[in-house]
Amino acid sequence: MLLKFSRVSKAGVIVGPSFLGGIRWFQSNMETESTKFLIKNLGKMGFMFFVFVYGVKMDPTLLKSGKLHLSTSLIGIIIPITIVVAVALSMKKITDKQEAMIPSLGAIAGYLGVTSFPVLYIILKEFNLLNSDMGRFALYTALIGDTLGMIFVVFVEKGETKMLTTLWYIISFVGFLAFLVFIVRPIMTWINNNTPQGHPVQQSFVVAILLGVFVMGFVTDMFGIAICNGPLFLGLVIPDGPGVGATLVKKAETI
Repeated sequence: MLLKFSRVSKAGVIVGPSFLGGIRWFQSNMETESTKFLIKNLGKMGFMFFVFVYGVKMDPTLLKSGKLHLSTSLIGIIIPITIVVAVALSMKKITDKQEAMIPSLGAIAGYLGVTSFPVLYIILKEFNLLNSDMGRFALYTALIGDTLGMIFVVFVEKGETKMLTTLWYIISFVGFLAFLVFIVRPIMTWINNNTPQGHPVQQSFVVAILLGVFVMGFVTDMFGIAICNGPLFLGLVIPDGPGVGATLVKKAETI
């Protein structure tokens, strides 16, 4: 997988602004508006399936919380956020007015201060550290950090709006998580239990779930959360192993 990722990265550098993308002929003939629109959307679709697959492969029940996890997560968020805010305020006079606003600075500080859980999971998996004590500690710390960072960004971005808007935002997000846990999770378990051992999952179920990746991405984007969180949460409620999990990984990894 690292080899595949390396090849894709090299291709991105070649067609990017540092090489071919900086040539006027390439820009006018190859980077048309329709081409940019297609590549941009295909990239988002691929990334949504990317985080979805790793959500399916992940088993949240293996993670255990503790005071050390929480304190480490808080330190790992507070220090970067404080530094980013301090630097941003010192550069406020030379910063664009829109970006210099408190909600914008807070959102940037929040995103930079959060350790991305999907990225960390992928790194640990590639080095076979997922089942180690260090790997589980890092995963749970990142998971707490992502949650706290998301809450921070939400309150900062919504700080200049009405309190009722923020309240409805939180209620919608909690309702979304409840829908996944209490409705989607039992359905996935039912499909898994009703698929005979050694037989493939029905194609209609597979197609419906893969389309659900886009639906979840749309819903979380509508709530104002990063578009990748919907597919990740959907992947987390799908049972891993033989059956639904293995079938979805096989179908979605190519995409």
